[in-house]
Amino acid sequence: MLIPMPSPPMGPPTEYVMRRRWLMLAILIVQTVSCLLRMVILLDILGGFIMGIGIAFGWYAYKQGMEIQFICSWGMMCLINGAFDLVRFIDYWVKSPLPLFSSEAPGSYNAASAILLVSPLAALAGSWLAWYMYKS
Repeated sequence: MLIPMPSPPMGPPTEYVMRRRWLMLAILIVQTVSCLLRMVILLDILGGFIMGIGIAFGWYAYKQGMEIQFICSWGMMCLINGAFDLVRFIDYWVKSPLPLFSSEAPGSYNAASAILLVSPLAALAGSWLAWYMYKS
């Protein structure tokens, strides 16, 4: 592993992790939809592909009974991808000639703004959840 991390606990998932299973599912669904829209509407193929790799870790962890090692990998990917997406969103917001959402702008502009806003929020929510699952 490139980033030294303490080894995740082994064994069955904790009660806290199992109670948060629904929240992980909700975040994964939002991330998956955001990733697909990012590739289809924004044509950000590389960013969507990298985001998809991280989401795949999350789906695998979910399907394997909340395996903490994959939750930690999902969380790290979410943190890194979320940070880059947040910088991209801020860059878009600062350089945009119109407000973030505008009734005068075409629908595609507002859709792009929504996708660029949801992507870092969903990724950072995933890393936050993974951190609390790791700590339990």
